[in-house]
Amino acid sequence: MLSETEYNHMQNQLKKIPATSTTKLQNNLRKRLTKQIKEHECALNYTSFVPFPY
Repeated sequence: MLSETEYNHMQNQLKKIPATSTTKLQNNLRKRLTKQIKEHECALNYTSFVPFPY
């Protein structure tokens, strides 16, 4: 779970990366940031899974 400042910082970083970049470093950074943002949004929307006790 990310704090609000971390979430905003990641979104700003993602916006600053050009969409037509060809370097592997920028592509990897974009993928990592989008994955972390998506995980954060899913964590906010859905409750964590807790299995039933047997």
